[in-house]
Amino acid sequence: MGSERRLMRVEKHCQNSSWSLQKPESASCSPVVSGGARTGGPGTHSGRSGFSLIELLVTIAIIAVLVSMILPSLALAKEKARATKCRNNLRQLTLAWEMYTNDNDDTLPPNNFVFHWPSLSPTGDLNSWCQGNAQTEIGNQSIINGLLWPYNRSAGIYQCPSDRGRVFDSGGNVVSGVRRNRSFNMSGSIHCDVTRNDIPDYRRKMAILNPPPSRFFVFIDTDEDSIRGSHFMTFPKGFAPRDLWGDLPADRHSQGANLSFADGSVDYWKWRTPKKWRQFGQSVSGEELPDLIRLQKSVRPLTGNWRPVQVSQ
Repeated sequence: MGSERRLMRVEKHCQNSSWSLQKPESASCSPVVSGGARTGGPGTHSGRSGFSLIELLVTIAIIAVLVSMILPSLALAKEKARATKCRNNLRQLTLAWEMYTNDNDDTLPPNNFVFHWPSLSPTGDLNSWCQGNAQTEIGNQSIINGLLWPYNRSAGIYQCPSDRGRVFDSGGNVVSGVRRNRSFNMSGSIHCDVTRNDIPDYRRKMAILNPPPSRFFVFIDTDEDSIRGSHFMTFPKGFAPRDLWGDLPADRHSQGANLSFADGSVDYWKWRTPKKWRQFGQSVSGEELPDLIRLQKSVRPLTGNWRPVQVSQ
C-alpha cells in the first residue's frame, strides 16, 4: 500500500513537470520534446547534431574556392568602373578644348613646353593649355593657370582614377599622401611653338584633315613614369632613322590606354605589349612596333622633303 502511494506521487510529479513515466518499476522519467525525441536525463544522448571536423574543413575549403573565384571578378569590375571614369574625364577635357577653339576663332590651344628637357629647368613660356610638372607639383595651381581651366573648373577631369603615380620632392623622395594632379597629355601635333620647325603641327581645328578628326588624337592617357609636362611627343613616321618612342602611353587599363580625338570621341586602345618607360626616345622593335605605328597614324604626318634627324641613344 505504501509503495503504491509512493508510485502515485512520482507519477503525479512527472505529469506536473511535463515528464512521462517510462518504467513504473524504476520510477525513471525523461522530458518529452516535439517529434518524440528525448533529451537530458541520465544515460541519454542529445538529439541535436553538429559539424564534424572533416565537414567543417570541407565547408571552409568550399568557401575559399568561391572567394577565389569572386575576387578577380570584383577587381575586374572595379577596373572597368575606373576605366569608364577615365574616359568620361577625357571627354570633359576634350569638350573644354573644343570650347576654347570656338572662342578663339578656330585656333587650337597652345601646347608648349614649360621646361627644358632633360634638365627640367623652366622655359619661362607659360602660354600652354596646362603648366607644371605632374611628377613634382603639389596642388592644382598649374592646372588653374592653364588655358582650359575657364571652360571646366574641375581639377578631377585631368586625372585617371587608375593612375597610381607618386609625387616626388626636389630630392627625389616620395611625398606621402599626395596624389598626381594630372594623368593626360596633349598630342605634340597640336599648336606647339617649340617644335614647329622640326615636327609639323596643326594650329586650327578646321585644318585637321590628315588624319581626319575621328582619327587624330588630342589627349592620351600617359605612362606615370613618362609624364612630366603636358606635351605628348610622338615622332612621326620617318622623323628619325629608326623607330622611337618620345613620350610613352599608359597601359594601366588592362594593358591599354584611353585616348580622345578631334571629333570629340573617346576610345580605348589595347596594346600588343606592356609599356615600360626607360628614357625619352627609347627604341621600339619587335612586337611593340605595331603599337607605335598605330599612334603615328593618329598624328600629323611629315610633309615635303624631309631629312631624318640624327638621334643618339
